[in-house]
Amino acid sequence: MNHKTRFCSLIFIVVLLLLVVNSNLFGDDLKVLWNANTETDLSGYKIRYGTSPGSYSQIVDVGDTTNHTITGLATGFEYFFVITAYDTAGNESNFSDEVSFNLSIPDTIKPAILSASLINNTTLRINFSEKIQRTSAEDTSNYYINNGIEVYNAVLDSNEQSVFLTTSYHDPESYNLTVNNIQDLAEEPNTILSDTQISYECVQQIPFEISNVIVIDTTHIDVVFSKTLDITTAQDTNNYAIIPEIHITSAVLDPNELTVHLTTSKHEPGQYALIVNNLKDQDPNPNTIDDNTTFIYQFYDQIAPEILSIQSVDEYHLDITFSELLDKTSSENISNYQITEGIQVLGAVLDANNFLVHLTTTIHTEGDYTLRVENIKDLANPPNSITPPSDYPYHFVDTTPPSIVSVVVLSDTQLTVTFCEPIEEITAEQLSNYQIFNDINVLNATLLSDTKSVSLITSKHYEAHYILKVFNVRDRAASPNTIDPNNNYWVYNFIDETPPEIIDVTTLEDTLVKVTFSEKIEKTSAEDTSNYAILFGVSVLSSELGENETDVYLITTTHSQNNYVLMVNNIRDLAENPNIITENYTFAYQYEDISPPRIDSMRVIDNEHVDVVFNEPIQRSSAEEITNYSIDNGIEIISSELDAIESIVHLTTSNHEENEYTLTVNNVYDQADPANEILENSTFTYDYIDRIPPVMTGIVTLDQNNVEITFSEKVEKQSAETTSNYDIQNNINIFSAELDSTNKKVILNTSDHDEKVYFLSLDNITDQANNPNAIVPVSFFPYEFVDNTPPELSSVQAVNNDTVVVAFNEMVETVSAETESNYQISDNILVYSAQLNSDSLSVKLFTSKLNEQQYTVTVNNVKDRATVPNTIESNSTFNF
Repeated sequence: MNHKTRFCSLIFIVVLLLLVVNSNLFGDDLKVLWNANTETDLSGYKIRYGTSPGSYSQIVDVGDTTNHTITGLATGFEYFFVITAYDTAGNESNFSDEVSFNLSIPDTIKPAILSASLINNTTLRINFSEKIQRTSAEDTSNYYINNGIEVYNAVLDSNEQSVFLTTSYHDPESYNLTVNNIQDLAEEPNTILSDTQISYECVQQIPFEISNVIVIDTTHIDVVFSKTLDITTAQDTNNYAIIPEIHITSAVLDPNELTVHLTTSKHEPGQYALIVNNLKDQDPNPNTIDDNTTFIYQFYDQIAPEILSIQSVDEYHLDITFSELLDKTSSENISNYQITEGIQVLGAVLDANNFLVHLTTTIHTEGDYTLRVENIKDLANPPNSITPPSDYPYHFVDTTPPSIVSVVVLSDTQLTVTFCEPIEEITAEQLSNYQIFNDINVLNATLLSDTKSVSLITSKHYEAHYILKVFNVRDRAASPNTIDPNNNYWVYNFIDETPPEIIDVTTLEDTLVKVTFSEKIEKTSAEDTSNYAILFGVSVLSSELGENETDVYLITTTHSQNNYVLMVNNIRDLAENPNIITENYTFAYQYEDISPPRIDSMRVIDNEHVDVVFNEPIQRSSAEEITNYSIDNGIEIISSELDAIESIVHLTTSNHEENEYTLTVNNVYDQADPANEILENSTFTYDYIDRIPPVMTGIVTLDQNNVEITFSEKVEKQSAETTSNYDIQNNINIFSAELDSTNKKVILNTSDHDEKVYFLSLDNITDQANNPNAIVPVSFFPYEFVDNTPPELSSVQAVNNDTVVVAFNEMVETVSAETESNYQISDNILVYSAQLNSDSLSVKLFTSKLNEQQYTVTVNNVKDRATVPNTIESNSTFNF
C-alpha cells in the first residue's frame, strides 16, 4: 500500500452491514460490519457518519477490525455511513459505498393540536404535535369553525407540522375549531381523535410575527409576516440571519407588503432557523418585531438533476456532467440512456465525484446526435428524478486517427488487415502505404465492402514472424485523420501447413535439370538423390539445393530430345512442423534446348565489381569477351570472368557513382548444340547504392603549415571542413580544413610543424552517398614532416645609417646566417659583420655608412634549420 492510488482502487470492494444491538431512552447502539481489505500494509479503518447523505460530521478511528458498535445514536433520525481504510504511511482511501439506517420506533401516538392562532383576520395557523400527512392536512373538509367562518383553503407547511387555513373574515370574538381525519406519517398512520377541538380568539391587536417561511429553491425563501412591513427595514439584509451557515445576499419586499423574498447561499437538505430583528410594521406608531424572532423551517431537495454538458471523449465514449450528486443505481442503468442514429449504450459508470457519468457506446461517426435520459435520480430523500424525457443534442467530431485492430493470414500470399474504423479508399489501396518485414512485397491492396478491412496480395510468405507497417492511411472524418506513425504496426505469424509442390522443371543442358519448388525446402531431403526418379531412361546422379532454397539442380545421365516425367517423394519444406510433398508427385517435362540465354539478375559487389547472373551455363569465350558488354553513364568494362558454375560472369569496371545503370549484352551463347545466342541488345537495369564508407588513403605535409589528406572517394563538404573532426598530436592546432575541387582531398591549415613524427586522428567524415556512409574512425595515424622548403626573405629594414636588419620567413642556421660574405648591398655598401638575433629569424648587418636612398640587398648560401638544411634561392634580393 505504498501508493495511495492503488489503495483507493481496492477500497471500493468494502461492503457495510448495519445491525441495531441495543435501544434505550438515551439512544440506540448500532453495529457496523464490513469486508476486510487484503493489502499487506493495511493499518486500520475509520467510520464516518452523519444525518444527511454525503455529509459526515462524526469520525471514529476503529483500528484494524472489521466491526464496531456506535453508541448513543438519537432515535427518530436516519444515519448515513461510509468506511475508509488507511495504510501504515497514513494514506487514506476513497469512501466506500454509502449505507443508511433509520432509527425509528413504532409510532402509536395519535396526532394532537398544540395550538391555533390567527395570523391575520383571514389566516389561521394550526400547530400539530407531530408531522402529518399532506393529503389529510390539506383536505378543507377536515376543518370546521363555528360562528359562520368558512374554510377556503388548507396548506401544509414545509415543516409538515403546521397547517395554514385561509378563511372568511374573523370579527373580534372567541372561536372553536373542530378537526377530524388528520393522519400522521407513521408506517401505519394514526388518526387524530374524532372531533378534536381547540379554542382561539380574534382580538383587535394582531401580533407582529413571522407567519410562515416558504422554501422556493436552494437559494430562495419567502418569509411571510403577520403585518404589512416598513420597506426600509424589510429590505435590510442585516436584519436577517439563518443558521447554520446560510448567507443572505438580498431581501426584496413583495408588493403585498407581507412577504419578503430572501436570496441566500445554497441550502443543503436539513433543518434551519431564521432569526429576524429590527423590522417595523406600517402602523401609525410602528411596532418593532420582538428581538431574535425565530422561525424553524425544513429544506427538502425537490430539484431534479439536469445535464450541464456532454463531452465526446472519442468515438466510443461520452462524458455526461449533471447538476448535482447522483444515485449510483439509476445513473449506471444503461436502459436510462438512448442515443439517436442507432448508437447503443454498452456501459455506464458513475465517476467518484458522483456528478459525472462515463458512457461506453457503439462507434460514433462524425455527425449530430441526440441523447435522451430518463429515470436518473439524485441523492435527495426522497430522490428527485430528471425531468422526463430529457433530450440533449451533441456533435461528434472525429479527431482519433485509425489504428490496426487485427491482421488475419489467409494464405502464404494473402492477408486481411482490419482497422478500428472506416478508412478512405484512395489511401487504403495505395501500395506504398504498406511495408512488411522481412522482405515481403505488397502486390495489390483492395478495400473491402465493410470499408474497415483491406485485402493485401503479397509475395510468398515463409514460416516466420512478420511486422506489417502502415503509413498515410486516413479515416473518413470531415478533416481526415492519418494513422499515427508511432502506432502503425502489427506483428503476425505465418504458419506453413501447405506441402511443397513442383512448379517447374527446366533442362538447362542435357545432363542438368533445374527443379523449382513452390517454396523453400529442407536441404537434406532436397539433396537425397533417392527422392528423385526420371522415367524413360534417365538416372539422377546427384542433387544440389540452390542458394534460393527453392531450386534443386539434378545432375543426370544424358537426356536426348524427348518427353520425360520426374517423380519426387519425401521432400520436406522449412515449416516448424515440416510438410512433405505428396507421395509419388510427378511433373512432365521436355528436353529441347532452343532457348537463348538471358540475364536472370545482377549483383553489385562494390563500386568496381558487378556479377551478371545468366539463367543457364554459357560459353566461356563469349562470356569473357569484354566487348560483349556495355554499361551506360560512362562505365568502362575492364575485364570479364566466367564463374566455375558457368552461369555467372564477374565484371570488373571503372568506378560507379550512386545512380541507376543499364547493362547491355550481345553475342553471348549458351552451351546448347547448336548454341543459342542471347537476344540482341539484352538489357538489365540495376542500381548502385554506395554502402562503402570512405577510407583515408594518404597524408602528406605540403609545407610547415599545410597537411593534405587524401580519401578513397568523394567526401561530403561540411563534414570534411569541420575542424573538430581532426586531431593532430604533438601540439599542432588545426585552423581550417578545405575540401579541394576533386572532393577527395582536404587541406588542413595548421600551426607550425617541426621536423618529426605526428599522429593524426579523424572521425565523422561522410561520403556523398544518398545515405551517407561515415568513415571508420582513424586513430593516431603517423606521418612525418620533412622540411624541403628553402628560406625566403620576408623584410629588410635600415634601423640607422650603419645597421640593416634582414628578416627570413623561417629560422635560419647560425653559421651561414652570420657569414657576412653571404650578403651584398648595392651602391658599394660594405658589410662588416652579421649577427643572428635571438629569434633565429632575423640577422643584423653592420655596414658602411648608408645615405638616404633606396638599396638592394642580395643574399646567398643562407640555410634553414631542417635536418637536411635547405639553402636560400641563389641571389635572393630585397629592396629597402
